[in-house]
This record gives sequence, structure tokens and C-alpha cells, in this order.
Amino acid sequence: MPTKKTNKYLYKRDTRSTCPVCRQLVTARVHEKQNKLYMEKFCPEHGRSTALLSSDAAWTEWSRGFNKPGEKPLLVAGNVEKGCPNDCGLCDDHEQHSCSIQIEVTDKCDLTCSNCYMGPENSWFLPKERAEWMFDRMVEVEGNPEIVQLTGGEPTLHPDLLEMAAAAVKRNIKYVLVNTNGNQLARDPDLAKRMADQGIFVYLQFDGFDRDIYIKQRGRDLLDIKMQALENLEMANCQTVLAPLAEKGVNDHQLGQIIQLAVSKKFIKSVSFQPISYNRAFNPQAGKWAYDAEACPDPVNRITMQEMIKKIGEQSEWLEASDFVPVPCHQPACGSVTYLLEGDHGIMPLTKIIQVDHFLDYVKNKPRVDMDEVFQVSRMELEKLWSMSAIGGSDKVIEGIRNLLTRCCGTDVNTIDMFQDQITQVSVHHLMDPHNYDADRARKCCVHFMLPSGKLMPFCNYNVLYRDRYRQEGLDKSMESVPLHEPRYV
Repeated sequence: MPTKKTNKYLYKRDTRSTCPVCRQLVTARVHEKQNKLYMEKFCPEHGRSTALLSSDAAWTEWSRGFNKPGEKPLLVAGNVEKGCPNDCGLCDDHEQHSCSIQIEVTDKCDLTCSNCYMGPENSWFLPKERAEWMFDRMVEVEGNPEIVQLTGGEPTLHPDLLEMAAAAVKRNIKYVLVNTNGNQLARDPDLAKRMADQGIFVYLQFDGFDRDIYIKQRGRDLLDIKMQALENLEMANCQTVLAPLAEKGVNDHQLGQIIQLAVSKKFIKSVSFQPISYNRAFNPQAGKWAYDAEACPDPVNRITMQEMIKKIGEQSEWLEASDFVPVPCHQPACGSVTYLLEGDHGIMPLTKIIQVDHFLDYVKNKPRVDMDEVFQVSRMELEKLWSMSAIGGSDKVIEGIRNLLTRCCGTDVNTIDMFQDQITQVSVHHLMDPHNYDADRARKCCVHFMLPSGKLMPFCNYNVLYRDRYRQEGLDKSMESVPLHEPRYV
């Protein structure tokens, strides 16, 4: 008599994802197998596909307890008509406002990175006047915007970059970041000084200390250029964030070394690791960027955020995997962060001083929080620190840590300045691609692109679903306004 067979996996949930070949939306099933989470989906035209979502299912389940309710922006661009993710703008159904807004100022670039989101078409610069209009739009949508990141392409090639940055500062946008490969900074020490004078944070691509890493990821040997850029930034005392793109078997053995560099240099305020995502690939024969699912590395054998956190714990002198706390403003699966504090007794993670999970425990999610005033204030400070709008070394982080140590630990901390050079933020932010795209995650994204039309789109929605469709939106020579959905207050 035949016997029933038990499935070798545990079903978790269904979501919407994309076919990795044609990028059409399909139903996807998430299941657990051997403490890993996988996504399986079926496209009527291209068949079945599988992608690794998490290399530690238990960690992912634990991280869900750090989720928190989102906050609506002041304005939305439209109603829900077709359902997420088809109504981007942001639509009324999106779960989170913009902690960080990215504006692409050019598609020009002086590199040919193998996995570029955009690919240098070398066709346009965003006019300064349009950028100023977009900053005004940010204020309308957010009220008091926290972060704008000027990106590209390579933004330092834009002739009006510093004027645009000054315009953002003038509108009380608190933190202005420039995402750069560092080539211009290496050639021009004065550029670093001018950025420092304006209070700009430099978000520097820095992938490691071996020449082969850059040849593999960026198309040529850039090690000397990176080190020169860092030297110029240090001379100018320009606040810097290192942004390594981590790839399995390429540079994942140098994560601890990169953190060590950041801690040793006072001008480096943060390290923002990103596991590589496969949105595009450069085709040398065709001489252009195009998405080719078969050309991408095996999506089942990719590096994940959980694996990176584990490797950091193994490689770092100061950090353990347990020191990382999921960021609650977006989905916890999107990113985790921790802080290193330098004091008289050496370097120590903030999580060794306070029990963060006791303050950010949203599993119970009681309708009324029965805590004393000290606990309430401390939790609010923690929410500021574990947020995508928190940048290592910024006033927000320094003030938050000062308040935490004063209110929670009884430490006598009287000035913010004493923390200015003693804090290093370390984060891992896991971006999505057509293989692991999950509409549930995108729906609560708080890192948004602003298009020249004023539309806002979640970072991964834009890169996976909309970039090619909207790449030319508003980028004609006249830069006339592109009609918007009628915005309304919510």
C-alpha cells in the first residue's frame, strides 16, 4: 500500500515577485528548508525559478519582532488602482514615508562597473533648477526631510553639484550625501575641502584592499585611487561613509578589515555594507548594460545579509553577530545596524551597554505601553538610532547616544562634542533584484528615489520594475514639468 511522503520543506507564506527573465509579476512561495528561506515562483513563459532569501531562517523569524508601524508622508501622489507595486508614486497604500530620498543627477560615469543599476548612457545632467524644484517637493512631502542622497551615474561629474547641494542645505534638508566612486576626489583635493565646508557627507564606494576586487566589480584596478580619495577626505576632515559592495568569494573575507579602517579614521563615520544584487550586467561584446538572468551568479548561492552579519562577527575584533539589530522603520529583512563606541577602556558595541531588544520589542505590540517615563524616552532615542535616517557621526546619532547613556546608564555626559569622533555606525542593507524581489518588503520601503517629475518610488521597485520605463521621464532638453497625479494630504 502506498505511503504518504512528508514535504522536505516548511511552507511560510505567499507573496508577489518577478520572473527573473521578463520581470513580469508572478506569485511566489516562500518556504524554509534546513534553516534557510527560499523563494520559488513560476512564470508561464519562462518556467520555474528559485532564489535564496535568507541563510538563517531562525534569525529572520526573530527579526520580525523588531517591526514597527510605519508613518504616512504628508502627501501621496495617487490612489490604489491596480494594487502594489503597480501604483507607485507613492500611492496611498504604501506603508512608510521617506527616511532617505535619492536623486539621480546624471547618468554620466567614468567607470564601467559590472553590476551598475543605470549603466552610463552619457546623455544627461539634471538641471540645477529642476533639482531645486525637487528639493521643494521633498519639503512638501516630508515637512522636515532628513536625508537626500545625490547619486548617478557619477554625481561629481555634474558641473553644478555643489550648488545643488547648497540648495538642499538652504531648504533645511538635514543631511546631504553624495554617492561617489571617488575618482574626482582622488584627483582634486580641493573638491573634498569644498564638500567638507558645506557639511556634505561623502558616500564612498569602497569594496576592499585587493586590486582584483576592483577589477572584478568595477572594471579596473582602483585601489590606489580609493586610497588617495580617502587621504584627501581625511585632510579635509570631510565626513565619510564607506559603502562596500559585498560579493561571495570576492571580498567577503575583508569585511572586518573594512570596519577596522573605519574605526581607525575619525573622519569615517559609518560603514554601509550592501550584499550584491543582480539588476544589470555589462555585456562587453555588445558594449552596453542589459539584464541577463543567465549571466548573473547563482541566486541560490548568493551572499545574504544574515551571512554577512555572521562573517562580520567572525572577522571583527569588536563585534559579534548578536550586536546587530534589525532596522524597524522598513521591513527587518531589509537591514540591520549597530554602533561602535570608543572610550577609555577600548571599543565596545552600544548593544553591550544597553539591551536594545528590551526597548525595541514590538512582538507584544500592546495598545497601551505600560512603561515609566525614562523607558519611554529611551525607546524613542533608540528608534532614532535604529533608523534609515540615522548616519554615523551625525548630530542625531550623537544626541541619541548621549541621551541614552545619560538616562539609561547614569553616565555623566554633558556635551555632544565628546562623542563626535567616538562613534562608528556599521550597517548591512539588503537590496532586492528580480531574483529575490518581494512585494511585501517593497511596500514598507523607506528609501525612495525621487524622479524629476516629483514622483517617489521605493528603491527596489524603481530598479527592478520601473527604471527602464521611467529613465527618460522629465529628462528632455526643456525639462518641462511632467504632469503628476493630483497630490493630496493624508
